[in-house]
Amino acid sequence: MISRRQFLGSLALAAAPLQLASAQGVAHLDKLWDVIIIGSGLAGLSAAVSAKENGAERVLVIEKTPLLGGHSKFSSGSFCACLPTNVDAQGRKDSPELMGEEIFEGGGRIGNIELIRTLAEQSRSAYEWLASMGVRWSGPFIPVGAVYPRGFHAQAPLPGFDYVLKVNRTARELGVTFLFSHRVLDLLTDSKTGRVNGVVIRGEVGQLKYLLGKSVIIATGGYTEDKALRQKYDPRLSPSLTSTANPYGRGLDTATGDGLKMAVAIGADTFDLEHIQTLFYLGGRLLDYVGGDIYLDPNGKRFVNEGETLKEISDTVLTLGLPEIWVLTDSKSHKGPNFENRVKNGIVNKCASLEEVAAVMHCPVSNLGDTVMAYNFDAASGKDSQFHKTTVLQQINLPPYFVGKEKLAVHYCCGGLKCDVKARVLDIYEEPIGGLYVAGEASGGIHGKNRMGGCSLVECVVFGRIAGKEAAKLSS
Repeated sequence: MISRRQFLGSLALAAAPLQLASAQGVAHLDKLWDVIIIGSGLAGLSAAVSAKENGAERVLVIEKTPLLGGHSKFSSGSFCACLPTNVDAQGRKDSPELMGEEIFEGGGRIGNIELIRTLAEQSRSAYEWLASMGVRWSGPFIPVGAVYPRGFHAQAPLPGFDYVLKVNRTARELGVTFLFSHRVLDLLTDSKTGRVNGVVIRGEVGQLKYLLGKSVIIATGGYTEDKALRQKYDPRLSPSLTSTANPYGRGLDTATGDGLKMAVAIGADTFDLEHIQTLFYLGGRLLDYVGGDIYLDPNGKRFVNEGETLKEISDTVLTLGLPEIWVLTDSKSHKGPNFENRVKNGIVNKCASLEEVAAVMHCPVSNLGDTVMAYNFDAASGKDSQFHKTTVLQQINLPPYFVGKEKLAVHYCCGGLKCDVKARVLDIYEEPIGGLYVAGEASGGIHGKNRMGGCSLVECVVFGRIAGKEAAKLSS
């Protein structure tokens, strides 16, 4: 298993050959760029390669950190693709129409149908495009929230990192220029037409520089790290909640909504900013299936149907005001890949009895005993009498027991800049802002209230490619 130190070191090595010390002293930054892309995650990299593939000669990617990849490099890599070989348990074949309906339904039926249809229809092409760059796929599996087995992973220890490196390598071969450690502060617009024609950047030593471009693509991700902004749109998300990109609060989450703020400042409209996905992350949850564990409040009592969607469980936790919960399982449940590390690091406690579990939780033994006894009775009968969970697979009665704390982390911004199927950013009058495009988590309109598993990375590729292609048309 690769360590975090090795991982970050490899990222630094990957970025080092592309890094420019400063904008000042690099003469070619003064040229008129065909396409300027803000952000070097999978959406930005896909846009850069697509722009090159579609005729743009002078393509620049600007990254505010010294490292390539944005949030994409930390992703577990789940990638939805509608392939003709995808078949469900009843033998029914998948289709773009079925994929689109699942996305729309899972998001509360409030997404933009045209954007969803585009994503589903082009997911296969995105899958094949990454394969052409060397991504080797494994799968399919059923992503969270889906019915059909249309989820895939790269055959790599760090799938998200693998996507980033493969597309980055192609971008370098095509001659894309990269600028690291420079932050885009503002968008430049033509005073007469209002078209976006460049950006203002600031480098490591604080100097400002104006870069002109025929088009700009925003690929800056969401706003999970801007605690004031996310709480503005969802007051339940207290500043104490960390993000899944920075779960322990000791690192850096670069998703501060830069592109969103810049675009809104010049009249861009937004879509669904109030829908922010949270989930349990890196805590006591050990299972990848429903039925072999239970979620407990600090008093040792169940409070939710553990088989509900991530959104429904998160909403319950936020409504009840539970800063932390406990997750309990036993030794016969099938653990996920992080089991040993979580026990070794003390994140999960191994207990010989329920009395020891209660001591770890600091809750009454009688409460915990009654809870587990009731659950085991229901598991034996196949019916959850308390919360009506339909998947009750097994009793929790074989020591040793495993229990650990979980707390919600802010994971994904389902909303963002309003755009159309050509990835053009729209203003408050539903008109495209000339020269401005968006791709990835910075956009809104696809996921509604809740993003289906595997749909983030495929969105980055599908709309990154569209944005690059459309922006390249302005370069001639």
